[in-house]
Amino acid sequence: MGVTYRNRALLDLCHEAPCCLQLAPTFCGNNASSACHSDMIRHGRAVGHKSHDCFAVPGCPACHIAFTRENLGKEGYHAAWTEAMERYILWLWVAEKIQITARPNAGKEKPMEAPLCRICGQRHWAREPHIGLNPTKEQIARATPSPTAAKIVETTRRALAATVCPDSATAGTTQPGSTSAKRRNPAGTTRTATTKRKGKKK
Repeated sequence: MGVTYRNRALLDLCHEAPCCLQLAPTFCGNNASSACHSDMIRHGRAVGHKSHDCFAVPGCPACHIAFTRENLGKEGYHAAWTEAMERYILWLWVAEKIQITARPNAGKEKPMEAPLCRICGQRHWAREPHIGLNPTKEQIARATPSPTAAKIVETTRRALAATVCPDSATAGTTQPGSTSAKRRNPAGTTRTATTKRKGKKK
């Protein structure tokens, strides 16, 4: 995500919540909580740049000071943040800060209709049996894909294969002792030139 997510309402919500870090039992909860952003790179942390506001947990000033990698280490820091986020999510549900509301059109959506069957003429899904009496032969034939398109393609292919070029017909009438070659003059007309082969004299 290229843009860091900022939401002032989430930061203000941390001031209402109790301290969820609970790292300094002696002084924890003496002051109001503030938003403690995560220090992990996967949460959007960078040099001189805080992580996303959605990855902030409420913590009192004393616990916020103790919430560093130098004090807790890498694994201890990750574990402390995970536990704090779990406590924070639980508090959001208990305090009814998160509510589920019904959609405006809930229950008014039209159910998806089954396609119209071309055999029985009724709407049902493909895996369901046909509705009504047994289909007639005409209904089955009407529902079966027509082979007309395949016949047209085959007929056209055979017609093209049987087509004979006029020039080839003329070339086929040449005598065995001559060869036929097709030449085109500058004027654009086609002419056939026949050259006779000279036989060897005995």
